[in-house]
Amino acid sequence: SDATREAFVEMCADMDVQKLTFDSYLYKTVVPANPLVQMKITAKTIGSLLRGNALAP
Repeated sequence: SDATREAFVEMCADMDVQKLTFDSYLYKTVVPANPLVQMKITAKTIGSLLRGNALAP
């Protein structure tokens, strides 16, 4: 859905997500994240999904 796409775009713009993605690609393994950073990313993603669904027609 459009809400899901918008949430994905917002998530990709986050610097923490970009760093985790780049480090995982660079080292060819999933890089562990600081739990606080992981919680922040999760909260932002949920917020984006809720906002997108609220604005959907």
